Order: sequence, then C-alpha cells, then structure tokens
Amino acid sequence: MQRDRFNVKRSVQYIFALGLILGVLTSIPTVNAVDYTISGQVVDIDGVGIDNVWAFLWNEGLGVGNDIKIATSGGGYFELTAPEGLYEIGAWPIESSPDLAHYWSPGYNLDGPETGMIMEVLPPLSMTNTGDIYLGKFSASETLSVTFDVLDQNQLEETRLSSKFTV
Repeated sequence: MQRDRFNVKRSVQYIFALGLILGVLTSIPTVNAVDYTISGQVVDIDGVGIDNVWAFLWNEGLGVGNDIKIATSGGGYFELTAPEGLYEIGAWPIESSPDLAHYWSPGYNLDGPETGMIMEVLPPLSMTNTGDIYLGKFSASETLSVTFDVLDQNQLEETRLSSKFTV
C-alpha cells in the first residue's frame, strides 16, 4: 500500500511539473514573419496608369501568393502586403487585352516597405519569319550583327520599344 501511494504521489508531481512546463512554453511569444507593404503603379508604355490589372506577389516556397494580388484602380495604383521573403512580382490584365502583355520579374526581395514601384506593361510582341534565315558560319570570337524592325499589330513601326529590350 505504501508503494502504491508513492507511485500516485510521484505521478501527481510529474503531471504538475508537466503542466508548469507547458504553461511556460505556451506563454513565450512566438516570432512571426514581418509583413511589408509595396505600393506603386502599373503603367503602359506611355507611362499612363492602367486600371483593371492584377498586381501580384508569388512565393511557392512560403506557400503564399494566390491571395496576394489586387486589381489596380484609380490610375493603375496598387498596394500589396506580404511576409518578408523572395518573390516573383508581376502584373497582368484582368480581361484579355490585345494591347497589353504582362509584367513579370523573378527574384524580388521583399525585405522592407517600398513605395513608388513602377511596373510597366508593354504591348505584346511576336516574331514572324517571312523567309529562310541563314546566318552563315562564324566562330564564338566573331561579332554577328543582326537588324530587324519592330512592328505593332497594324504592321506599323513601333519606335517606343527600342529602349525596352536588347537582343
């Protein structure tokens, strides 16, 4: 009987100690990821704000992204809030648009608030080959020059894009 009383007393002590430990552990504040806000504007090639464009952040590793998007309005302005991390950031028209392509940039490091970000959505580009292209034989040490015209959907020269990309 003495032994059974000792085991019960010891069990009660263990349960009490476990309760104290759990109480202390649950009262320790946890460190949460810091949320930061990015604000800016989605514009077209002429710098005009575009409404009805999704601005978004995506980070597959953090499991966030689908809910971090907002439709621009009032001149193309947006504001996104997300936990600190490395994201893909972008914008695309909500409705399919023949005049607008998408903006997308991988490797955006969200490590603090940012204001005044500009995402420029350009006209869609495509390349049409109108004949055989043979550049000839050349070595890696040689320089090859290629010229071409950039045309819009109406086959008119698109001069606004020349500073936007390199080949």
